[in-house]
Amino acid sequence: MIPDQAVPFLPILAQERAAYFQEVPTKVLAGLIDHETACPVPRKCWNPKVNFETSRERGAGLGQITKVFGRFDALQEMRDKHPSLAGWNWETTLYDPRYQLRGIVLKNRDNYKHMSFAADMKEREAFMLTAYNAGVGGVLKDRTYCRNTANCDPSRWFGHVQTTCTASKTKLQGYGLTFCQIRGKYADDIMHNRAPKYEGWK
Repeated sequence: MIPDQAVPFLPILAQERAAYFQEVPTKVLAGLIDHETACPVPRKCWNPKVNFETSRERGAGLGQITKVFGRFDALQEMRDKHPSLAGWNWETTLYDPRYQLRGIVLKNRDNYKHMSFAADMKEREAFMLTAYNAGVGGVLKDRTYCRNTANCDPSRWFGHVQTTCTASKTKLQGYGLTFCQIRGKYADDIMHNRAPKYEGWK
């Protein structure tokens, strides 16, 4: 069942997807938001004002746009890259839902373009989503490891690159999981557990 909190935002997400990124259905992007905002937790689910902050990083909004202190600022990177996000910033417009949804759409479009090596559309979506979580560089590094691993197909995420994580195996403060555990489950949760509830949104 679609969460009540999603109802005001799904039409905006569909508009942004239609304008910028038609290759992937709205339900996949909605599933990402469902995951990032910890649905069905009422105070977080589809809440554009939700924040997650540790000593290492801050994530905000429907897509948990991230700033890792002293390392990178994903919002600034997206704003520099896409003129349509020029008005989005941490100070005054961070919680604007249209900017947040457009940022999710454009970030995934950017990632999708890097994943043309995927065996099929579902694998490409999985690589794209994993890149949203781990970065394109992280996915490509894992793919190289897979290429050099017996019986591992670097064109497939599920059961292949998914198993050849090169990230830290140490549990992260505030998460209780390692980077590899988070990375390995991310696309699977979105595509198989969360996106199906938004099936009506093509």
